[in-house]
Amino acid sequence: MTAVLVVGLQALCCLGLGAALLRALGVLEDLKPGQAWAVAFALGSGLLGWLVFFPGVAGYLAPPVLAVLLAGGGAGVAFLRRRLPRPAAPEGMTWVLVAVAVAAAGLDLSEALSPPGDTDSLAYHFALPKMFLGQGRIEFVPRIISGASPLLVQMTYIPALALGGERAMTLWTFISGWAAGGLLYALARDRLGPAWSLAVAVVFLTLPAVVYGAGSGQNEVRTGMFVMVAAFAAGRALETRRVSYAVLAGLAAGFFVASKYPGLFLALAGGLIMLARPGWLRRGAVYSAAVLAAGFQWYAWNAIHTGDLVFPMLFEWLGRPDGSYWTAEHQAAFRRTFASVELAVPQTLYWYVAYPFKATFDGFPVFESSITGFGPYLAIALPFALAGAWRERREFLVWPMLSQLLVPLLYYTFWFSFASSQRVRHLLPVLPPLLLWASVAANRFVRGRFVARPFVAAVAVVIAIQLGGHLFFSLKFLKYLASGESREAFLVRTVSGFAVVPTLNARLTQNDRLMLSDRQYLYYLAFPYLLANQHNQAQINFLPGVRDVGAFMRQLGAQGITHVLGFGDASPAPKDDDPTIVWLVRAAWQDGCLEPLASVPVTIYKSRTMPVAGQYRSLRILLAVTEKTCPHLAVGKS
Repeated sequence: MTAVLVVGLQALCCLGLGAALLRALGVLEDLKPGQAWAVAFALGSGLLGWLVFFPGVAGYLAPPVLAVLLAGGGAGVAFLRRRLPRPAAPEGMTWVLVAVAVAAAGLDLSEALSPPGDTDSLAYHFALPKMFLGQGRIEFVPRIISGASPLLVQMTYIPALALGGERAMTLWTFISGWAAGGLLYALARDRLGPAWSLAVAVVFLTLPAVVYGAGSGQNEVRTGMFVMVAAFAAGRALETRRVSYAVLAGLAAGFFVASKYPGLFLALAGGLIMLARPGWLRRGAVYSAAVLAAGFQWYAWNAIHTGDLVFPMLFEWLGRPDGSYWTAEHQAAFRRTFASVELAVPQTLYWYVAYPFKATFDGFPVFESSITGFGPYLAIALPFALAGAWRERREFLVWPMLSQLLVPLLYYTFWFSFASSQRVRHLLPVLPPLLLWASVAANRFVRGRFVARPFVAAVAVVIAIQLGGHLFFSLKFLKYLASGESREAFLVRTVSGFAVVPTLNARLTQNDRLMLSDRQYLYYLAFPYLLANQHNQAQINFLPGVRDVGAFMRQLGAQGITHVLGFGDASPAPKDDDPTIVWLVRAAWQDGCLEPLASVPVTIYKSRTMPVAGQYRSLRILLAVTEKTCPHLAVGKS
């Protein structure tokens, strides 16, 4: 019950903060009631994440402070008291879609009521808020991608976790994920009937990429709310020529900037749109100021610690040369290895056009489109949408509908040209405006024509297939809730290698610090740790070819490491073809610098979304640093 109350208070806070901001901008009364509530929630969630940063860096991440913040923000709901949306008279198809939506919501709720199991969430989306709360402040985490990066969305998890525990946090991901679908419905409802609007929202909420990420801590679905508000406000800014909408677009884009580096692409796309009509200088200036105000803090945080605003992307030019957090060697290795792993196709004009088709119909594994893609709806709707847009081009090729198309296209152009990863789910934030534009345009073409029924049937098949996939994904959560399975047993069968975590928590205390490379354990560890591998940090050097055991042991000492988690087999003898981290751990063990305390057999799963993908057995070995018997440390101290 406490968790539900906390989540309710946080939802009211987001609504209140967003409503107050819309009122201050003078646009609240322009919005239809459903739009006002949906836009207020999206804007307020960004503002909540923005606000939590400041007591966090000041060292005041405490439940009383966060409770005051939520209660104070909730007062703004008064601005919405006369803006309650009136439900439309339901149609036959609407009831069917409502039933489908309820079923999908139930499946997502089963995930919210289960222990977190998504690897990225356990590694940083949930792990960092938990760590910050334990410290009472936000600390700089010198890990690229999963540490030193914009974290605005993750800041919204902190109040829920602090006041209501894990259950409140996972319920918040459920609420905030579905809020994106609600916002899409509210924006579509302005131009479509209730049944079509609900169909678009259901298609979105059952997309494989949304099912994969919305119930976890991953932020693509939540940043999609910021993109929808930015696209809507940009179109309204050009249609009405009101500066207040330019500010609104800039704030929404800035919240995305503060949530993820690719948000910079949205900021740039919105800035170009602001230049499209007379008055561009003033409009562009206030838009840019709003983006900077909403998005600056995490970039300033990075610059203070590393010198690089977008660490480590500009390290060659802006990074600090002292190597305290990163080195030129690690940057070169990152450029070389990350690009080869994350980029499946060349960044050429041909692949710029071909990528969406390749990713949709025959994607490479790196695209992740087979299990976290966008489904077939857009491919079905696009031909009708293009025909409808041309037929009624006075509506679809002018503002505000044009911004719903230009924002995704411009973002995609910048993303494909400059992004360092081609995983298709990274495009999810800009998918809702494209879905809206394509759905409205397709509806304009098919209605009253012979193709209407086949098109509706195709959409129904898409929803049925996606709902089936959603059910398949949710089976592990439903089994957990229905069977009374223990929390530990659930995690052992769903999280790779989890069987070692209870042993670690039983043996290690707050006075210890563990070095490990299994990132999916971090959220569940009850003691200090350092996640280390060759790609994400430089504090312990694991670059290929490094074979200096003495330097390795001294680096462990500098980081206060008392224990190391080894993996593989129980042999201390290093092999020539071992990866650097394995070779160094085994060599240090063989030389008497590490002492084995426990070994635990674990099961490694190849895919959390597809259990049938396979599994294999491995071993995790807890080793203690033994300075007294380590010849390398003795030499180092003499």
